[in-house]
Amino acid sequence: PVFQGTDFKEFIDSKVDVEAIADEETKYRTAFNVLKRTGLTKERLISTGQQYLSLIEHDLKGFNDVFMQQYKTDVEQKEMLLQKKAEELQALNGKIAALNKEIKQTSQEIIQSKDNLNSNKNSFILAGENKKTEIKAELQKINQYFS
Repeated sequence: PVFQGTDFKEFIDSKVDVEAIADEETKYRTAFNVLKRTGLTKERLISTGQQYLSLIEHDLKGFNDVFMQQYKTDVEQKEMLLQKKAEELQALNGKIAALNKEIKQTSQEIIQSKDNLNSNKNSFILAGENKKTEIKAELQKINQYFS
């Protein structure tokens, strides 16, 4: 558990335990009532749910910071290298064939790096956004059912 005591995660886990209950409100109330004995309150449920959202936001920001640094390392530096190689090609006619090969390879690496990084970024962001949406929906239902 991320937090001391019963929190949002335990509530969600408890809700899974009563999945057989068809009525959603009854399912929420049953899961909540089971955990009430451990000191869980609506306020704590909402507060820890919000804290989980904050943790996800923090993780997404941290990921984006690392992504930007990695992008600079993997893509921008290689793009600068590509430009230098193109200038060398122009100045050194005797090395045209070898430099063309390096340029092509570096270009492929850039494309590969961009594709890999963007794919990882998109997957992570999608997962984070899906989890945020899920938590927001849960919090909305909690507010709806416990108003």
